[in-house]
Amino acid sequence: MSTTTFLDVLDKIKTLLENDSALAAFCLEKWEQGLTVDIGFRHRREIAFTELPLVLVTRPQVAKRSRHRHGREATHTARLYAGFQNPDFSAGTRELIEFEEKIEDALTNGNPFRDLCLEAAVGDSVNDEGAQPPAFFLVMQVDFLYRRNV
Repeated sequence: MSTTTFLDVLDKIKTLLENDSALAAFCLEKWEQGLTVDIGFRHRREIAFTELPLVLVTRPQVAKRSRHRHGREATHTARLYAGFQNPDFSAGTRELIEFEEKIEDALTNGNPFRDLCLEAAVGDSVNDEGAQPPAFFLVMQVDFLYRRNV
């Protein structure tokens, strides 16, 4: 592992999502727009419909710091806020599940984080159940066992 900051992991998430051909094809087929991926906090800015489909990537938590590694090893949580718009409520509900699975595939196929961290695992996700149509959003958690090298 050659990384010296968790920002390398966040940048890798962004790059993987931006360059995944299956995810890109899905977005173009379903919403006729390419995916926008950004690192930031959902609650710190308004999201315009013109930005959708969108994935915002953030790191809200670091937990379980290892005393044996002087706090350099811990579980870092990345949170992905992903959304799109579709005026068809039924279709949007189905697409939300497909979108989540495409994102998960992009982050797990071929163990892409093996050079940056000890372990990566897609964790819980929750969707907004279409509470704000025509926008549909989900939040996905990805946990990384990460040891900072200095």
